[in-house]
Amino acid sequence: MGDSCEGDFDNDGVDDKTDHCISNPFISTTDLSSYTVVNLYPELAAPDTAWLLLHNGKEARQLIQTDMPALLIGMTPSTNV
Repeated sequence: MGDSCEGDFDNDGVDDKTDHCISNPFISTTDLSSYTVVNLYPELAAPDTAWLLLHNGKEARQLIQTDMPALLIGMTPSTNV
């Protein structure tokens, strides 16, 4: 028998090991391969944030420490967020 949600907590058909949001059945992947950066304080005399994308856009890492507050926004639309 067993638990029907074992291995797929949100029952979306995507195994929890590869599901990026195991508690929401409407979100299972992340794609930051196409993105835009928004500098939240452009008047600040600080270097811009630099990003490194890994795993085909599924993970983003900030490359340098900076005082510039910024957002990295993926261009792939998400629904039910």
